[in-house]
Amino acid sequence: MTDPRPAPYPADTRAKGWRFELDYERIEQSATWGLTTLKPEARPWLLMTWYTAWKQVPCGSMPADPELFAALIGASDTTFAKHRKILLRGWWMAGDGLLYHDTLVQRVLEMLRQRRGDADRQAANRAKKAGGLPPKSRVTPTEVHGESSTGTGTSTGTTKTENGQERARAPEDEGESLPDTTGWTPTPGGLACRAIKAAGIPDVNPSHIDLQRLLSAGVMPQELADAAAVCVLKGKPSFAYLLSTVEGQRRDAAAKAAVPAEVAKPVTVASSEAEKTAAMLAQQSAVKPTKPPAHLLALAGKAVRTA
Repeated sequence: MTDPRPAPYPADTRAKGWRFELDYERIEQSATWGLTTLKPEARPWLLMTWYTAWKQVPCGSMPADPELFAALIGASDTTFAKHRKILLRGWWMAGDGLLYHDTLVQRVLEMLRQRRGDADRQAANRAKKAGGLPPKSRVTPTEVHGESSTGTGTSTGTTKTENGQERARAPEDEGESLPDTTGWTPTPGGLACRAIKAAGIPDVNPSHIDLQRLLSAGVMPQELADAAAVCVLKGKPSFAYLLSTVEGQRRDAAAKAAVPAEVAKPVTVASSEAEKTAAMLAQQSAVKPTKPPAHLLALAGKAVRTA
């Protein structure tokens, strides 16, 4: 097996409100969409796959685990297995263990380029107002395609037809084969999400940055599953709520461990009256007894003899 392709962009890439628009003309020209002619029930799941991938972190990716893939788009295992060939068409596995699609990758790279351009223009405007020189523009990666003319993130790529004319490239035109998952092993995030899903929280994301941070801190899948079961019992089967809860529990435990335990001290403080009594007794014991005068002793002896 050949080495997997590297991930096309950083793992923390997010859409951050960037719109993902579907061009119905391009979709209808898509070969994958054409395969759904005899299986129209697969079309909603295909649209849901693209929509879900755009919301993932990194943007435009999907988990390679079939169970998690199905859970994210809301399909049952049976439904996913029925339409698997169509839903996975054109997706490929990268070195980070996630699935990517060339069309979605292109749109994400366009989004990143547009953001860089906006940041450079804002920096230049600030420098101009301050009377300085505009900063040197950052180098744009060679794999980034041209900017979208609409500024909304919609790709404007085209392909050549048999007669040499250009047509809009459909979202699923790139790639005919299914991703090769031979020898695939679940990632730590995938294992954790399986446990969370089994505990009753189906909406999971193995590449979520908060989940990755918890796993890096030593949180085990069983700990997440136990916390997920509690969240479900509380009526809060939310993946985000679960991560926040576990992180809070870890933070509280760390704070308690950082506080040293106080050593018990014997009680030596007495009341004020007891202190006065003890001081008086100590003073009296320090006074040496004096011998009575001789005439008092003689009178005492005389009284004893006459008694």
